[in-house]
Amino acid sequence: MLNLSMRKAEKAYFSKPEISKEVMGRSPVDFTVSFSDIQELQQLQQKLLRTSMVFSSCLEVARNLESHCEKLREFNAAKYPSAPILPGIKSYTADLKLHQQSLTIIGQTLQGTETLRIQHENSDAVKLTWQTQRDSKALKAMTTVALLFLPASLLVVSRIAPSPKIF
Repeated sequence: MLNLSMRKAEKAYFSKPEISKEVMGRSPVDFTVSFSDIQELQQLQQKLLRTSMVFSSCLEVARNLESHCEKLREFNAAKYPSAPILPGIKSYTADLKLHQQSLTIIGQTLQGTETLRIQHENSDAVKLTWQTQRDSKALKAMTTVALLFLPASLLVVSRIAPSPKIF
């Protein structure tokens, strides 16, 4: 699952929507990012958040267990042989920290992918805004020209066309 999600994230990173050079129906330098890809990345991000919370909880339990073992060893060193248990707990705690850091890195990667997607959508919106503004200026110019020539056109047409005779 992780490899699939990382491929989806890479798809978003390396996607270049402006490139349209197609070779045999597919572009050699472009990927398409579909809505289902975005949904899968969002689902992965939710799973990562839940998993991170679980790791945080397990890490807290492991630290508390480590602390209790050390206190127990100090309190009753002769009766409690903590030598084989405490290194295992410390190793487990270190593994949890490592996995939590990995989750953080993957989460940041997914956040970067989301940021790229949003920036791309925003750039499309900006382009559309500029095109709309240009079209609006052109329509205003055509309306002004039409308003200037409409009265003159009506006068010419009324003089050329014969007036209808009413009986």
